[in-house]
Amino acid sequence: MFMTKPSLLPAGIDKITRAFIPLVTFMILIAFASALSAETRIASWNIKRLRDDNKDFAAVVEVLSYFDVVGIQEAMEEDGVTRLVDELEDYTGTDWGVMASHAIGRGSYKEHYVYVWRKNRVEFVDSALVYLDAQDVFAREPLSARFRELETGTTFMLANIHVLYGDSKSDRTPEIRALSDYWEWLGDTFPNEQFFLMGDFNMEPDDDSFLPLTRYARPVITNGATTLSTNEGQYANLYDNIWIPRRLSAEVSSGIFRFPQEMEYTNEYARGEISDHAPVYMILSDMNEESGLYAPATASPDAAPVQ
Repeated sequence: MFMTKPSLLPAGIDKITRAFIPLVTFMILIAFASALSAETRIASWNIKRLRDDNKDFAAVVEVLSYFDVVGIQEAMEEDGVTRLVDELEDYTGTDWGVMASHAIGRGSYKEHYVYVWRKNRVEFVDSALVYLDAQDVFAREPLSARFRELETGTTFMLANIHVLYGDSKSDRTPEIRALSDYWEWLGDTFPNEQFFLMGDFNMEPDDDSFLPLTRYARPVITNGATTLSTNEGQYANLYDNIWIPRRLSAEVSSGIFRFPQEMEYTNEYARGEISDHAPVYMILSDMNEESGLYAPATASPDAAPVQ
């Protein structure tokens, strides 16, 4: 049973009815991609301080239901994660897997990294590891895990990060610059796997602090914004992203799932009851060795800064 929350939509208007038309566009795109080829929908979402009593869970699970595997940031309590998966299974009518890290962070602020996935599309394989940050650069060390796409048997690694926001941009820069070291560590630790780095980076992808990482990877989102503005219908910053290997030749489509517009919520309601971030996603088609998913994860000799 889903929680009932007061609606901020105009009185007398059914939000489910209003949401149907804009959602059709997204659903048709997903269905069309599925009909053409095997595809896997991978997303990243800062879910905004998830607990078991502070969300419109019906709306949250509807957002999650459009994807096959999602890396989540800002899960504050294990009870919130448990409720999330229970309601997700009730809503979709299918089984979902879940994995959560221990509470990670410095001082009193700690959060869990979480992965959820459709068990009929993706399975967890192994290698759930929190980065051993010898230099203690990261306030919340990233969590990686290996998954398998069931239709093709292709395995891939996902790495989940929530970069420190801090008091100023200078507080974030060391973590962003250290992501290249983390990418190298992933390559050394899992030399036969391809991996994708997702999360809330609290920095625009064209910032100079990403230059070391751009030797190896590129962001799938370079335009638009993902954080919900306090101004109705507007977005503020492109902080959320998924970084993929520069040499990856597999077909990748990507986007920002602007759920307030798709589901007809005001920014005020979305920020307060769902999240102040929109998920970012990518769709990988024809995942197999011939598709180029196993392109080398090493630095490209002709790598240039992201424009």
